[in-house]
Amino acid sequence: MTEGVATKSFSTDSMSALQALHYPDTGRNKVLLVDDCPNMRDFMRVILGRAFPDLEIIEANHPVEAIQMLSADGVADSLAFALSDKDMPWMTGVELAAIMNGQEINGKSLHPDHVTAMKGVPRLMMTGTYDPELAERLVADGLFHHVGEKGGAGGLMEVFGNIHTAILKAASLKTQEATV
Repeated sequence: MTEGVATKSFSTDSMSALQALHYPDTGRNKVLLVDDCPNMRDFMRVILGRAFPDLEIIEANHPVEAIQMLSADGVADSLAFALSDKDMPWMTGVELAAIMNGQEINGKSLHPDHVTAMKGVPRLMMTGTYDPELAERLVADGLFHHVGEKGGAGGLMEVFGNIHTAILKAASLKTQEATV
């Protein structure tokens, strides 16, 4: 299978899952990418652009900048999913996820309407310092839908797979909630 074929299949499946999660009429057409490393952000932008050509990628250099972006009118409502690094200056990706869940951290918070707008939006964390126990706890605590390793032996396809897994899992959870 060539990379182009894998990317097309991945993109179609993931977009279907995003539509199931957010419904097409909600206007969720943005991906938030947060990473302090410019080279990694560039790499992730390419991956996300190939996987989701119809989504606009908005980028933040660190969590405080992401919070400012999410506080702007309409951004939280248009977010399809968020992908962040774990270790960044001023605040970690874990702290950013807690703020997205409505907590106040170091005097930073989001308006409750913005928190509500992001309920169920898949949050993914990719990290170069992957710890399986921490990853399991962060998912179990509801801060992230998926925590994955940035690099790994699989490289590009592993990152694609991690994003795809998180979106499908989030869509599945949303479907389960609707039937309860």
